[in-house]
Amino acid sequence: MEKFPRLGFSLTAEEVERLKREGWINDDFSLNHASFDDSVDPIIKLLYAQAWKNGDVGKHRHIARGAAEANSTERNCASAFVYYQFGAHLGSGGAEPIVDQHVLRAFGIYRAGEDEIKIKKMLKLGQLRKSHVDLIDDYRAWMADDEDLCDSLRAEAGWRYGGDQVLFALGRAVR
Repeated sequence: MEKFPRLGFSLTAEEVERLKREGWINDDFSLNHASFDDSVDPIIKLLYAQAWKNGDVGKHRHIARGAAEANSTERNCASAFVYYQFGAHLGSGGAEPIVDQHVLRAFGIYRAGEDEIKIKKMLKLGQLRKSHVDLIDDYRAWMADDEDLCDSLRAEAGWRYGGDQVLFALGRAVR
């Protein structure tokens, strides 16, 4: 099974608001742990248990916030950039790209051209931090409408997902 299969769903701002109204998440987008008891659907229990076991329960708030703010011009993210951007990807119906260190490493190397100092810096790129926000924004803009990406590529169904997979593989390989 593929580690990151293509997701066949989105998570809209309206759905995030519904989760708040129904008590699944709090106003700060964190999960309301009291909601997860024996009365919930077994698939929810399974996924919550997996998140708990992996220490990922708190990360859901960044995905929810990103989804809720996907169509906003303001980016309210000071940390957990990968999760926030993933939420924005879900909230935008795939219009926002998925971002991680491997994708940004490959993109940064591409942008560096023949500048060896910039390339060496990108090769060392690890966990994303606030200092990488400009690189994230450059990547978002490039995926949105950069002239380097031809119209025929953009016309292909699933081109963003395919592009993400290629950049992920390249960025991971050069690490």
